Amino acid sequence: MDRAGVLSLPVVSGERFLGMISKAGILDGYRKELIVQTIS
Repeated sequence: MDRAGVLSLPVVSGERFLGMISKAGILDGYRKELIVQTIS
């Protein structure tokens, strides 16, 4: 995403569009996982 200079990308399965994923969404999920691992 950084190399391409985009903030979001489409998610597809075959030729079917499933939705979009954003850099912010990925980072938010990563932060949440770090918190869970820190508390455990």
